Parts: sequence; C-alpha cells; structure tokens
Amino acid sequence: MAGRLEKHHVMVTGGSRGIGAAIVEKALAEGAYVTFIDIEAAAGNQLHNTLSFKDRCYFGVGNVCKNEDIERVLKDGVARFGTVTGLVNNA
Repeated sequence: MAGRLEKHHVMVTGGSRGIGAAIVEKALAEGAYVTFIDIEAAAGNQLHNTLSFKDRCYFGVGNVCKNEDIERVLKDGVARFGTVTGLVNNA
C-alpha cells in the first residue's frame, strides 16, 4: 500500500548503499520526505541523482561517529522538510 509515510520525514543513517539505499527508496515510494547521511559522498550523490523523488530527498555527507556531522545534516534536512518523525539507524 503506497502512501503509508505521507507527511512523515524519515532520517536514514548509512543510506548510500545496500540496505540503507533500499530503505531510502522504499520510504520515498511510500510518500516520505527523506534525509540520509553517509560517509561515502560519491555513492550518496549517485543514489540521490537516480531517485525518482529527489525533490523529497536530501543527502548530506557525514560520519555518524561525529556529532557535528549528524547535527549539520539533521539541521539541513529539518530546514527543508520539517521535523523528523522517523529514524532508521542503518549505519
């Protein structure tokens, strides 16, 4: 059933490849706004460029072991899409 995540903003850590990328794609397909963070800039940018709903998605490069990276990406995502209502800690 599509649309289960409409009006939600989901943050995904480690969202550039593998399971994380699949989570990003599924959340977007379900109607969510998605912010994802990953240390792999090239993989994250490549994924973002291939997404069908990239207008509802923000990718921020960062290391989830560094609070300042998480805070920066979260702040940018919230500025775009509002409060985060879901978190997937995939990293």
